[in-house]
Amino acid sequence: MLAATPLQLGLLSAAQTAAFLIVGLPAGVWLDRMRCRSVLIVADIVRAVLLATIPVAWWLGYLSFNQVLAVVFFSGIAHVFFDVGYQTYLPRLVDREQLVVANARLESSRSAAAAAGPAVAGALIQAMQAANVILINAVTYIFSAVMIRRITSTEALPPARPRNIRAEIREGLRFVVRHPILRALGGAAATYNFCYGMLLPTVIVLLVTDLGLTEGMVGLLFTCAGIGGFGGALIARRVIERVGLAKALIATEIVAGPLVLALMLTAPGWSLIVFAVSYLLLHLALSIFNVASVSLRQSLCPHEFMGRVTASMRFVASGALPLGGVAGGVALELIGTDGTLLLTGCGLLGTVAWLLASPLRNGTTDLATGGNS
Repeated sequence: MLAATPLQLGLLSAAQTAAFLIVGLPAGVWLDRMRCRSVLIVADIVRAVLLATIPVAWWLGYLSFNQVLAVVFFSGIAHVFFDVGYQTYLPRLVDREQLVVANARLESSRSAAAAAGPAVAGALIQAMQAANVILINAVTYIFSAVMIRRITSTEALPPARPRNIRAEIREGLRFVVRHPILRALGGAAATYNFCYGMLLPTVIVLLVTDLGLTEGMVGLLFTCAGIGGFGGALIARRVIERVGLAKALIATEIVAGPLVLALMLTAPGWSLIVFAVSYLLLHLALSIFNVASVSLRQSLCPHEFMGRVTASMRFVASGALPLGGVAGGVALELIGTDGTLLLTGCGLLGTVAWLLASPLRNGTTDLATGGNS
């Protein structure tokens, strides 16, 4: 609707996660001192209000790309607090031995919504225009806030500590950097997310600009990501129990590069099946990796460090997304869609290198006992 260029799509993609680079680390320090449930509710309400400004501006005839960029950026700040907050909150609600099951259930609910969302959005956009559909998106955040408000488990306020934000940020980063498994997980996630950030604007240009598909068809194809993620979350526990956390992490990263390269075979007609299958399997593997990685991190981290370590990991991992988004936009301008997909697929090989250079290559996921999970 706003005739965005490939570079602007890259900037918009980057704006979604740029906040992790700006407030990601202090967010972890604050959340280690606060009740997370209240933070999650406020973050949802802020995102609802911000998104609601887009349809209002459209109705008044003042909507611009700059406003969309600003809304996405400031919504991203609220997203940082929500994302770090829920991963800090979960270990306060369940025992460590329940973390894999709990994370798999959260991932499955997220993926189910992600599977339905694009298909519904594509149909609604054709019927009522994109700006109006974003109003529905705003309402979903209110629903989320209401559901979180209904959680009845008592969350104890973390013990008070002297306020030294810089020292606590360094403490969280030091814990991650000095821990060989957390360091490998952070490096692998950052490499993957940089490449995924490049992929996001690329697939939009591929489907919308290169192939000229309708909004409904694009939405339908994007549901493959949610379906794959949902399927991965459903089987994550079984996969992890069968092969162990270490092998599950390595195997899911090995297949990512070839699946992205397969997207280069996408063409009009029946060849769209190649995109659908590759995109589905890519997100199935990603879902298993996310469940395994978050569960392993939460099991290795002491409760008093959870917010800071989570924020440090998200700072490194999600901070790579906006850099990848900008790189993807520039690459699209310089080398086109196929060249950017080739660059992205080859770059994903770096994720495996991080894992193989760590104790995970020997199947070790518990440095305290030397045992396997």
